[in-house]
Amino acid sequence: MADDAPDPDRVATQQDFGRALTAIRTRAGLTVRQVARAAGLPVSTTGDYFSGRHLPPDGRPEQLSGILRACGETEPTELARWMSALQRARRPPGRRPGGTDAPYRGLARFEREDARWFFGREDVTDLLAALANEEKQQPLILVGPSGAGKSSLLRAGLAPRLTGPVGLVDPADAPLDALRAMLANLGDTARPVVIVDQFEAVFTQCQDEIERREFVTEVCDLAESTLVILALRADFYEHALRYPRLAAALQARQVVLGPMTEEQVRRAIAEPARLARLDVEEGLVELLLRDLAPPKPASQQGASEQGEQGEQGEPGAYEPGALPLLSHTLLATWEHSRGGRLTVADYLASGGIRDALTRTAEAAYDGLTSPQQKLAHRLFLRLVHVADDAPPTRATVRISELRAWGSDSEYVLGRFVDERLITVDADAAQITHDALLVAWPRLRSWIDVGRESLLTRRRVTEAARAWQDAGRESAALWRGSQLAAARDWAAAEDHHATLAGEFVAASVAAEREHQHAERRRTRALQRLVAALAVLVVAVGTLAGFAFQQRQAATSARDE
Repeated sequence: MADDAPDPDRVATQQDFGRALTAIRTRAGLTVRQVARAAGLPVSTTGDYFSGRHLPPDGRPEQLSGILRACGETEPTELARWMSALQRARRPPGRRPGGTDAPYRGLARFEREDARWFFGREDVTDLLAALANEEKQQPLILVGPSGAGKSSLLRAGLAPRLTGPVGLVDPADAPLDALRAMLANLGDTARPVVIVDQFEAVFTQCQDEIERREFVTEVCDLAESTLVILALRADFYEHALRYPRLAAALQARQVVLGPMTEEQVRRAIAEPARLARLDVEEGLVELLLRDLAPPKPASQQGASEQGEQGEQGEPGAYEPGALPLLSHTLLATWEHSRGGRLTVADYLASGGIRDALTRTAEAAYDGLTSPQQKLAHRLFLRLVHVADDAPPTRATVRISELRAWGSDSEYVLGRFVDERLITVDADAAQITHDALLVAWPRLRSWIDVGRESLLTRRRVTEAARAWQDAGRESAALWRGSQLAAARDWAAAEDHHATLAGEFVAASVAAEREHQHAERRRTRALQRLVAALAVLVVAVGTLAGFAFQQRQAATSARDE
């Protein structure tokens, strides 16, 4: 479509839509900043629409109308054509208009049906498959840092190679229920394979130590008769060692998932493109590898001929946490591409390894109104779990709780779901990958500033569950300084519809009743003291009078 012919009827893709918008802006002789000011939108958001990086949100038709009117397009029939063009350009995440599958998964993990796109971890997959065939009575544990690709390896790499039915469990806050539901779905199948993904959630989201120990026991008992595989984040290694049977399994049946080598990363980039019959421009892979590599220490500057150095000093090793950023950038590059070719220009338009994720998150945030941005702030902090002895991790939140925040909550949630930054299932939402906790500066700032509030929320939530389990007995309620911190936390936002809010409200009511009882007791004591004082005065007066009478009698007798 020629840039000087803004014809909305010819729009088929997101990039087409951006070019058509640019053409109508150019025809009007306006800059992006002038259009943004006239439409009442942030400049960065408007720029993303014109560049084709993002589309105006489906639930905010006034944004597109405002841009078009600023560019001089006011005819109702023309506005309707643009709205139709917007709907054509909109497509489900990860798919092209013709139904073509995306060769990359962004922040989302690879699932079993994505096995054909999964490359780069063949060596560890082979090792796990070999160990899975051994007759052992302990869980097989895959240990690796966040971002190393444990979930994808187990689901898309290992699971398709295993014989028999495979059951997947995400422990979340009710690990026993999740495990038993999965086993019930498998039925009485002989020797199923059980994969417990994100095992660290047992330590972060499950707040009941008794249930946690029961879950560990059931998993280890299950491993005596079937194959059980656990995926554990390396920074929760110490937590697992507190349980003797897990410690024994870590000593005997552990596989470490380390950083990918340069050759492995190269395969993860090039092989999906080959399968999708995409032409990769010369120099793009090398540029990706260079941008992905961690900065060299000062002592290694100028020694490029010796090869790239990773954190562990191994030639060609890449930081595990950078891999989700690479995957997101590859997907963004593919979405910018045209004509079956991935180019350096497409990569640069996505923002590159370091900025692509930030740009995506910021664009989604900037497209919200001020009240909606406050909801986004609240939403992301609700999706983060902070503990005293562990780094921040993702938390799962019920959709019903989010809906209770108001009519805009679903739109705000959907905005970030569309950008694959948040993942939802039937009844819960979760940040798609831990990488976002580090890669998005705004979210890092929110977590740093709100850390004390997050810690208070966790402690209040744990106490609320204990209160619920104790039959809501008053002895489990908080008082004093603990309650003061909880009351301040609850006052900052509306938590009345949650168990934690009910717990704080019950604690406040109990504290108020206790204070009233103390005041009644104090007033009763004051009345008693006053009565005693009067009695003492009366007794003293009588004693003085009696003494005087005695003295008088004695004097009379002597006389």
